[in-house]
Amino acid sequence: KNYRYRHAHLLARSFREELERVLQDKAQAEEELRKFDVRLRDEAKAGLRPPASQRALEKARSLMVQGRFVQALSTIGAAKDELRAVSEMYESRLTEYNELREALNSLEVLDPRKDHVEELLNQSWSSLKEMRFDSASLYLRRARNGLNEFLTVRTNELLWEFNPLHDLIKRLKLQKRFAAEISEIEKAVVDNIAPRDFNRLARNVDLVKEGMKDIFQEQREKVRRTIEKASRSGKETGRSWEVWADAETQAKKGDLWEAFNSLETSLNVVGRKAGETPEQLSRQLSETLERANRRRIELPGTQKAYADALQAQKDGKNPLELLRKAIEMSRKEVRSTYPDISAELELVGEAREGRALDVVVHLKNEAEYEARNVRAFIFGDAEVKGMVEAEVLKPNEEVKGRITVIPNRIGILSLGISVKCKPLLTDEDVLYDSKFDLDVK
Repeated sequence: KNYRYRHAHLLARSFREELERVLQDKAQAEEELRKFDVRLRDEAKAGLRPPASQRALEKARSLMVQGRFVQALSTIGAAKDELRAVSEMYESRLTEYNELREALNSLEVLDPRKDHVEELLNQSWSSLKEMRFDSASLYLRRARNGLNEFLTVRTNELLWEFNPLHDLIKRLKLQKRFAAEISEIEKAVVDNIAPRDFNRLARNVDLVKEGMKDIFQEQREKVRRTIEKASRSGKETGRSWEVWADAETQAKKGDLWEAFNSLETSLNVVGRKAGETPEQLSRQLSETLERANRRRIELPGTQKAYADALQAQKDGKNPLELLRKAIEMSRKEVRSTYPDISAELELVGEAREGRALDVVVHLKNEAEYEARNVRAFIFGDAEVKGMVEAEVLKPNEEVKGRITVIPNRIGILSLGISVKCKPLLTDEDVLYDSKFDLDVK
């Protein structure tokens, strides 16, 4: 009897130990299964959804239902190793994708050639979401090569655009006005240029281009007043007006060198008659009056002078002289519709070397007619970010905006603010300039 009792006792203890081991395996398997499930959910939120890991999870759950806890643990362990390898491949490519995406988005330039790089990045992202890592790597490599090629080509183009402007600056002896921009541009390195350096180069080239356009408008306005003065004194200015108008056309095409040449020529040909025909003058007047009619603007002097010229033509007389007088009248009346933009500045903070300072610019149209495409920007010996823009500024209407200025030296800093806009009846730019000083600490 004692022997049987001891045997039963040993069996019970063995059964209890086995049960405890099984329960322990079950608890461990359930915990690992729960952790793996949570891991898969987190990875899915991050965009990683490997089908093999999901199948392994379902298999482990099936083994749990069958009570095969050790096999379930083994399945989860193998799936975790596989998921780790997949996650590493995914993360490495995702990091590269994000770097390229950030570099592409940081470029402050609108260019259709960027669309090709954008498309390659989109294809790499699609491949990455589908776990096709080789395909994703291929598209990422092509996107990187495409981005580097675009930066190199566009950098060369910017330098090619700048070189004739630099020659023009030297010719007009404006080196001091653009000293900061020229210095930054000359530092540019074409090979392997970083997006940040590219943006700086593009901004400085744009500043030079816009600055030269402003100088052209200033010179154009001075030449216009000189030609008008000659006209009032009785001199023939027909040819001068033709060349003067050609200068604006050349400037719009980007050929500032020839535009400045035309301004000089327009003064040299004062006293010569215009080569325009009555048909050309008549068409010009007709277009001006039609444009004014669409804007509901009255040009009574032009209408009367044009009517007199047409009546003279009907009477069989040469209308050329009357048409020229009508053109002169139209220029005066069109100029009377020009906007008058005032600019007031408000400094937010203290001007310190190397520290960003916000300048609040208040623009107001104090004329009787609205202004189009209003733009205000600051220039001078400082880094400037942004401008104030308004599509339309109606009479007595105000608009304000912030421009960030970063002074690059201590002392009294003389800066300028330029306001450009287009009047209602012409597409020529009207320019207003003023100066202000900053006491930089």
